[in-house]
Amino acid sequence: MNELDASLDSIFNGKIKLYQPKEGYRFSEDSILLADFSLGIKGLSIDLGTGCGVIPIIIAMRSKGIEKIYGVEIQERLSYLAKENVKINKLEGRIEIITQDIRKLKENFAPQVFDLVISNPPYMQVDRGIISSASEKAFARHEILLRIQDILNISRYLLKSKGVLKLVYPTMRLVDLFVLMRMRKIEPKRIRLVYYRQDTPSNIALIEGVKFGKSSLEILPPLILFNSDGSPTTEYRRIFGLDMMGDEI
Repeated sequence: MNELDASLDSIFNGKIKLYQPKEGYRFSEDSILLADFSLGIKGLSIDLGTGCGVIPIIIAMRSKGIEKIYGVEIQERLSYLAKENVKINKLEGRIEIITQDIRKLKENFAPQVFDLVISNPPYMQVDRGIISSASEKAFARHEILLRIQDILNISRYLLKSKGVLKLVYPTMRLVDLFVLMRMRKIEPKRIRLVYYRQDTPSNIALIEGVKFGKSSLEILPPLILFNSDGSPTTEYRRIFGLDMMGDEI
């Protein structure tokens, strides 16, 4: 693995091990928050822009209701690492990694086959923010290869009627996101704002949409990550498995 300049890291008190680039795109807390938000859906699932495969691996480990989950990644090094991560976590029977442009997934799947689509999409518009010199980071964070419209277009194609879309997205862009979702008949149904501390503004939100869902939006209780003294909240400890013991996961 050294030839790929990757490190072997662990999460959930060592229950999950993951290779990821030492330099380049490394998964963030957003991915773990989204994986937790996506638990509880039964059936067939797909993660669009899976990176090193962290979201499918967490879901496969923690959700028995998911029959199989696909992870799609266009960048070859990240896709290779995702495949290795599936192996080292012994999840070959439940996860399949596909190296593919998300916009071309109609070549891989028939329409309306998935119960759950998940994505931690690029957040930043190309005309805003400082674009990283490392291409993996740039592609993962900026809408260079992929726009949110592309994610929503292929999600509409892949999802069954009443299928669920789960996203993490910047709070400041939620109005635009909801408009784009509704244009594609994916109705925003639930939203949970994430706060670093109780006295800070929300920068990201967890969003659930339903294909052909009825118009109604539920605002869930806020997710606060840290207490005023900087210690993790009880909810943070649960989501990140800080108190797990033995075989629990």
